[in-house]
Amino acid sequence: MAITAAEKVLIAGGVLNLAYGVLLGYPIVVIRVKGAPATPKYLLAAHVGALLQAAVLLGLVWAAGYPRWARAGSTWPPGWSSSPPRWSPRRTP
Repeated sequence: MAITAAEKVLIAGGVLNLAYGVLLGYPIVVIRVKGAPATPKYLLAAHVGALLQAAVLLGLVWAAGYPRWARAGSTWPPGWSSSPPRWSPRRTP
């Protein structure tokens, strides 16, 4: 399957956010190594926010490709079935 333009944009945004989050982590390490009792709250919020946004964007890549998998009739993730599960009511004593 080819990667669509939307998926390329989401991947690029996710990787850039991930890199930004990592770069914001370096000043946190420097501050903590110098013996500060706590990290500045806005620096920590920006660091965690960038990492969370990266996870969301990279997760959206999977969601953007889902309609292609559904049309193809494939089972993704492996082991999932495209048909509803069979269920039979059993009575156990």
